[in-house]
Amino acid sequence: MRLRQTTEIITPNFDKKLSVMLFMEKFYLNKGYHKCSKNLIIRMFYKFYFSYLRKIITLIKNTKFIFKNPEKKSLLIYDCENSKFLEMLLSDINYAVFSVRIEKIKEIYISKKIIFSLITNFFRASLKQNYIISVIKIINPKIVITNVDNSEDFHITSKLLKKTNIRFIAIQHAHRGDTLWKNQEELKKIHIPEFFCFSNFDKKIHEERNCKIDRYSIVGSLRASLAINYVKSRNLKIDPETYDICLISEPQSITSGDFKHVTDIQEKVGKIAQYTFRLAKEKNLKIIFSGKLNDPLEETYYYNHFLKNYKFQISPQKSEEFSTYINIMKSKMVIGHVSTTPREAIALKKKVLVCNFTGHKDLLFPSNGICTMKNEVEYDDFKKRVLSIISMSQTEYINNLSEDIDQIMNTKVKTTELIREKLNTILN
Repeated sequence: MRLRQTTEIITPNFDKKLSVMLFMEKFYLNKGYHKCSKNLIIRMFYKFYFSYLRKIITLIKNTKFIFKNPEKKSLLIYDCENSKFLEMLLSDINYAVFSVRIEKIKEIYISKKIIFSLITNFFRASLKQNYIISVIKIINPKIVITNVDNSEDFHITSKLLKKTNIRFIAIQHAHRGDTLWKNQEELKKIHIPEFFCFSNFDKKIHEERNCKIDRYSIVGSLRASLAINYVKSRNLKIDPETYDICLISEPQSITSGDFKHVTDIQEKVGKIAQYTFRLAKEKNLKIIFSGKLNDPLEETYYYNHFLKNYKFQISPQKSEEFSTYINIMKSKMVIGHVSTTPREAIALKKKVLVCNFTGHKDLLFPSNGICTMKNEVEYDDFKKRVLSIISMSQTEYINNLSEDIDQIMNTKVKTTELIREKLNTILN
């Protein structure tokens, strides 16, 4: 196993320190990032800055102080991250979005009631959590819902307010492989009163890891369901055989992120792309390379390191609403690695191949059989598997899975309608 060659850089606004692949350093420096000094005193200052000072500066710089209580709402979206997907469901509901990330907070409410609550609960939790709880109590929603199901802040807040009449709901946004490798101390922090998850697979792994989740609802993928509705509402004409393969871009240039413990993941992501483009060139297959990042130049720079011998173009994530899902709908099959997208592709009635070339036990997919490769294979084995899947009918493909297809992603429900029905039941 080859060790990663990494370097540390600091974001342009000095708000975060990152560990990145060495071959990406030039790209980031040209974008205004900064090299991380090796001087011990400067590094100690960085630690203090990123831990404390940055948060204070960010709040002062970005936040407007409102000297009154917030308005009452029926429903509160907890965390503005990924909130747009929830907001698509809530146009006729009296709701508000509550930003809880320091860098995203734009308003802070100050009132006698909030100050009194902060003082009386000073030793109950952190200042941030006491403020969040004070605001939620004043807004007094029937539902607090988040689309960031792994939010530590949400877990803490829902636990501290578990004796209230407020219903706390988390909607699964991504494949939660991290549940497998978290230690017991981290798992104890998870607290979700109601979890709207993809499939029984997700319920099972959370139960096996003894996560504190009181109630499960199997609802499938909200994003995939919204994508289907988007295509229907705009009468988009989708040819499902426009492309032979939709390759999911999964750049892993930041090594201090979710998969920092999987040491060879960058090379394996590159190998999957190499194999796919080699096969496309050899067999004259049509590929759509579907982007993940908001900056397609970053993805292109990353994959240039692995695809020096191939011409490729990455389809930008924001070329249109739900572009990744539309790319999937236009393809015969989907190839990916650790992304949630192959699971969501199942909801779009597509054949998928998940290539876990790392062989790492934490990169678990809900099914075996035709849909997975659990270790790095030779090119000829990859070629044989892909061509076999492309030639199969959907029925043949499903019959070659080790698990029922709804174990990968619940396809028996209309997710958006089901979530709306559950929320309306609570609100009414």
